Amino acid sequence: MASAATKMVEFSGNLTAHSVEFFKGLESLGWAGQAVYVLGLGVYTMLCLPTTPVEVAFGFIFKAVPVRATGLSALGKTVGSIAALLVGRRLLKPLIERWASSTGGPLRRRLIHELRNNPIQTMSLLRATPGLPTPFKVYGLCLFPSELVPVSTYAGIAITFNVAWSLVWSLAGSSARGMEDLSNGGGGGAFATKVSILLVLFVLFTMFARYAKEQLSLTPGEDTGLLD
Repeated sequence: MASAATKMVEFSGNLTAHSVEFFKGLESLGWAGQAVYVLGLGVYTMLCLPTTPVEVAFGFIFKAVPVRATGLSALGKTVGSIAALLVGRRLLKPLIERWASSTGGPLRRRLIHELRNNPIQTMSLLRATPGLPTPFKVYGLCLFPSELVPVSTYAGIAITFNVAWSLVWSLAGSSARGMEDLSNGGGGGAFATKVSILLVLFVLFTMFARYAKEQLSLTPGEDTGLLD
């Protein structure tokens, strides 16, 4: 288990380093490069790959408060999330249904009940809950009738959460870039501000994620294995 975690950390570090070099090239292309980033991150999201190292690397490119990095990252992930919902409904629903029926029957039944009664809250909690497999979070809502998961509602929830977390990871990358300025004797105030905002946001979002997991926890005897 420890070796797997170590390999994941090494993979993320290598991915971040390579991404920085790639994004420097994209930055030189102007808006065309930014469009490539949005579309690429959308595909990356659809493939259920880890977006955090990519967003940190993209935030590293911007020295100022990374408003543009946050917006582009959130847009890319939202495009990927909506595309995954639509593609999943059209092409992947039978495959996802077989997987969900073997691993998450009780959770699916509960989600159907909650989506009928509290659709916005349930979709929000599903996006925020840690421990759920990434494929389930990206494609899981394909299993439910479209009237329970309208694309417009899902898009609004996706962009809200994507902006929040993209701001965190973009700030992390920008703060790392700010350390270079510190080593050159400048930028101390901006660096401290970014780190302070980053820590506050990270704590708040982590607390909400824990709350979301508690809200989606099943009663004893209904364990799906998805929330372990």
